[in-house]
Parts: sequence; structure tokens; C-alpha cells
Amino acid sequence: MARISKIRGRNAELNVAKYLECQRAHFEKYDLVHDRLSVEVKHRARLATLEAWMCQSEAAAPPGRLPIVVTHSRQQKIADCICLVRLSELKKLLATTE
Repeated sequence: MARISKIRGRNAELNVAKYLECQRAHFEKYDLVHDRLSVEVKHRARLATLEAWMCQSEAAAPPGRLPIVVTHSRQQKIADCICLVRLSELKKLLATTE
């Protein structure tokens, strides 16, 4: 991995850790240490498709409903689908379920 890519990844981890009020997990299998989450941070220059899907979900969501995106691929079990939610919404959920 190129040095600049590692720096960008580390900076993304630091920013997410600060936002979620947790710590980076040095030498662990996951990126961030949180009391209720196992966090893997992925930094990419562009996430156009994911962003478009989330914007569609947000535009369609009635007031008071949490917009999420569920990704599904052919022959994937429904329980194994990946669910996307804005980090700000996850933070709100964590705060209300403590």
C-alpha cells in the first residue's frame, strides 16, 4: 500500500474515532475500539454509488423514519446483507439505547 494511502486511511480512522468518541485499535483485527461496536473504517476518494443509494433512501423516508440502504447480491442470504446507515444516525441510535 502506498504511503499516502496509509496516511489517508489513518486520518479517516482518527476522524471517525473522534466522532464516535472512541480510540484507534493498534495491532488489532479491527480499526476502532468502542464499547459496543467493532469498527472497520474504509476510506475511498469516491463512493458515488453508495452515496446515490443513501440519498435515494433519505429522499423517500417519511419524517421520523431512519433511512437505510440494504445491499443484496445474487444467492446471498438475506440475513447476510450489508446495511448502510449514516454515521450521524448510528451515533443517535447508540445514545438512545444506552
